[in-house]
Amino acid sequence: ISGDHVDFFAENALEHERSGEMIERIGITAYLEGMGLEVDPNMISVPRTTPYVRMDDWDEEVTKWEERSNAA
Repeated sequence: ISGDHVDFFAENALEHERSGEMIERIGITAYLEGMGLEVDPNMISVPRTTPYVRMDDWDEEVTKWEERSNAA
């Protein structure tokens, strides 16, 4: 899917435009159609409220993930 995104981006993005900016400009529906993806409500039911990744609880989350992985 990432290769398809790069190809789609190369054909449709404006100069100095980021992926998210291109998707906002052309619309999520046009992007998904261009990528050949089916719309899934989980994709848009809770949009991200911030473009930043929080790292303040990173160690705790890693520990939780490791515990879940070891339990499986």
